[in-house]
Amino acid sequence: MNTFFEAALQQCSTPLLITNSDGDILFRNSAANGFINAAHENIANAIENDEAFFIALKTARRSTVNTPLRITTISGEKLSAKLSRINQQQTPLFLLQWPSNKEANIFTHLNQQLSTLKSDQRQLQQARIANQKVISKLERQSQQMIDALHMVNHDLREPVRQIASYAEFSLLPNSKEEQQQNLEFIKQGAARLQTLLDGLMGYSRVLGRQPEHIAVNLSPILETLLKQAQRQTSFQYHIADNIPAVVGDPTLLQQLYQNLISNAIKYRDQTRPLVLNIYTRDKNSHTIQNNQVEIVVEDNGIGVSPKKRKDVFTLFRRLVPAKRGIDGTGAGLAICAKIVEYCDGDIYCEPAAEHGSRFVTLLNVA
Repeated sequence: MNTFFEAALQQCSTPLLITNSDGDILFRNSAANGFINAAHENIANAIENDEAFFIALKTARRSTVNTPLRITTISGEKLSAKLSRINQQQTPLFLLQWPSNKEANIFTHLNQQLSTLKSDQRQLQQARIANQKVISKLERQSQQMIDALHMVNHDLREPVRQIASYAEFSLLPNSKEEQQQNLEFIKQGAARLQTLLDGLMGYSRVLGRQPEHIAVNLSPILETLLKQAQRQTSFQYHIADNIPAVVGDPTLLQQLYQNLISNAIKYRDQTRPLVLNIYTRDKNSHTIQNNQVEIVVEDNGIGVSPKKRKDVFTLFRRLVPAKRGIDGTGAGLAICAKIVEYCDGDIYCEPAAEHGSRFVTLLNVA
């Protein structure tokens, strides 16, 4: 007999017997021992009115419904019982049950047991799915850290090599002008090294943070960031009225849009006034679920070449070469990508309609 089925029968407070056509007792639960002799192996020895039982067996063999039965127990107590066939095989099995203190019958009990088992199975499956998501996230973060370390190893070598080379040149007999030039190159290498380390520290702070997931009203955050930026440089901006609250970490979301605004200012086109537009849109070529919104930060700056649109979110990958004279660590957009990942969202770069770029953040609506 099935182990779960047997365990369920044992737990049931209704007295139960399972027999074959010969009356051999194949199973009895603990509750039944109060009504029949626990040592008996055949129903004929366990109850007095065995003839009535075998007549009921013939009826139950042909019927799918319960057969009523009056049984006299070994203690002389007369009880109403029910006999039912529980399988459709050539060798039939029969379930004998009789009420005790108005307890629910075995089928009600089994249904309760099965419902509990199914609920436990669902919870176990949900836990497995949740654990797999955590494992996948940890594996992804681990790979990102490995990739970041490779990039750091590569990108830090250049300024270190520059410092070492010109320091060595400085030890050679040189004119005062050459010495000054060597020192200037060393200073530039040290500054670049410091910039890279600052970017790495900013990126690692985001990686090490345990983000919140709460409703965040973006409109006042964006307004404050833009007004603060206007104190440093001149530009125009417009924020749409329909920007909804989103789910995320307030501090990280503020950093996300601060980086995008700073990026637009840094890579402005000097031949025209800078204009920033922040708005939402319902649909484009990307798949958007009902509970998500696209928030666009659009500028009219120098833009991003098609070849670099995917790489701009990689750590230490800059929009323009350092020789263009535009300061930057190459970590700002990588930090943005990590923040939207924490928010279960996405970020991507598109060309603007005429000039500049659109940085699109896909976030969950609160």
